[in-house]
Parts: sequence; structure tokens; C-alpha cells
Amino acid sequence: MPDVTEQLAGAMLDQRGEHTPVIGAKGGAVVIAAPNHDNARHVTVIGHLEVGFDVKGRYLVHADCIPPMCPRTLLPCQSVLYSTEMRKSKSRMSSAAPAPTIRGRARDAAILEAARAVFLEHGFEAATLDLVIGRSGGSRATLYQRFGGKAGLFAAIIRDLRDKIVAPLGTAADGERSNPAEVLVGFGRRFMSILMTDESLALYRLVIGETRHFPELGRLVFEAGPAAAAERLSDYLRRATQQGRLAVADPDLAARQFLEMVKGDLHTRTLFGAGRRPSSREIDDCVRGAVATFLYGAATRRRARRRSAPRTGIRS
Repeated sequence: MPDVTEQLAGAMLDQRGEHTPVIGAKGGAVVIAAPNHDNARHVTVIGHLEVGFDVKGRYLVHADCIPPMCPRTLLPCQSVLYSTEMRKSKSRMSSAAPAPTIRGRARDAAILEAARAVFLEHGFEAATLDLVIGRSGGSRATLYQRFGGKAGLFAAIIRDLRDKIVAPLGTAADGERSNPAEVLVGFGRRFMSILMTDESLALYRLVIGETRHFPELGRLVFEAGPAAAAERLSDYLRRATQQGRLAVADPDLAARQFLEMVKGDLHTRTLFGAGRRPSSREIDDCVRGAVATFLYGAATRRRARRRSAPRTGIRS
């Protein structure tokens, strides 16, 4: 019998445009939960589940809270809002949830590391939970409880990558009293140091190959990488303009333009394997060139000079 839990998680990820965590599974029967309006939780029942758990293990779902059994197929199924009994069950259980232990965090890290390797080696569609468990150890129950299935694993990997990207970039853009040129060079260097790693390049290639069938993967990676970096840089450009250090009319647009200049053709060339990999010196030269070009338009001394030009994020 196919892994209904995996199929359902993948389908919900693809069709809803957001990850839907699996609450529990037993014998091919699945309960999933997805955000719904008015702060309610919407439950879709496939088959029948006697006892389940949410992805954080905070409460139980009892059989008497679940509507009549549906056929064990993805469709048709029944959907209901949580009943009063279920809310009470959640309330009783939520306060008893322990914080993650050191052992639990180590176990999660091992699962994510194994999943990362499996995804990069096999691609998202061909990756299976059995392959992940074969490398990390543990059980399907643990994996479902902690991550909610294959889609949840991939989302957790992307969140981990986002944290690695955002933290150092935030530090690079926190130089309130530093010369803008120094801040931008530091930001560009850190951005490229992350973007050009083997892991990041492999992830980009994976998403490019899979996004036709799983468009949500592309959105996750974009928001965790380029969008997160642009947001941090935009915040800095806005503050620097308010302080009179720069003259940037549209910080959001200017941040995106700067990051594209920083990449030059180095990232695309490396991504497609066109020629040798650029050296650290070549990357640094590209970053410094981008900063010089950017500051030529964003320097405050140019505020008084008004001229007609294509719209950019920089005041002319």
C-alpha cells in the first residue's frame, strides 16, 4: 500500500501553497491540520485515527472527536472544525509539553542532516522517509511527530538554511556608525560566501529541477534565501537614509538591485557548471565593484542633482 501520509503531505504542500503538518497516522489512516480563518483549526480526516498527535506533540486527538470514517483515499474526505471536546483535549495537554531536551535537539539535527543528504542526492520527489531513516536511525513515528512527513522535513531544512543566512547578514548590516561602503562590502561578502557553498548550489539545482511539480519548494527557498537577505539589507538602507548617510528612495528595490550586482554572473556561471569556479579574489572584486557602482548612485552628495533616468531604488 502506498504511503498515504507522504502522498497527502506532498499534495497539500503543492495544492494549498503552504505546508500542512500531519497530525498523526496509523495503518494508512491520516489526520492533517491546516490554518483556517477566524483563528480556527480545520481538520481533514482520511480514514480513521484512534489516537493522534500534533507535530509538536502537544495534544491528543481522540476517536470520539473525529467525524465518521471516509474511504481510505485522498478523495473524497470529510472536513470539520475542531469540536469542543477536541479543544478541551488540547487545553489539557498543551501545558504538559516539555521543552526540547539536548538529546531531542541532537536527534532532530541528525534527522535533518540525513534528510538534507537524501534530498540533495535523490531529489524531492524520489526521496523517501525510509531513505532518511536508514541514515539517521529512529522510527517513522518519531519523524512524523517531529516534522510531519517529507514536506515538513524539507521545510525544516529550509528554515535551518534561512537561520544560517539571516544571522550573519544581520550582523553585517548592524554597523550603524560604520561607513556605508564598509557595511555594504561586508554584507556582500557574507551573502556570496553563503550563496556559493556546495550545499547552497546543490539546493538551487534541486529546486530548479523539482519546482515544476512542486512549486512550493521554489517559494520556500526564495523566501529563505534571496528574499531574507534583501529584507535585511533594505532595513539597513532605510536607516542609513534616515540618518543622512545614503540617499535611497526605495530601499526594497535598491536592496534587490544591489544583491543582483553582487552576484554578477558568478553565481549563474557556477550554478550551471559553465567554466571553472571563481576564486575568492574574483568574488571579492565583484562585490567591491557592485558597492562602488551602487554608491555612485546612492551617495548623499548626489541628492541635489536631479535628472531623468530609469526608475531604480536610488535617488538621483
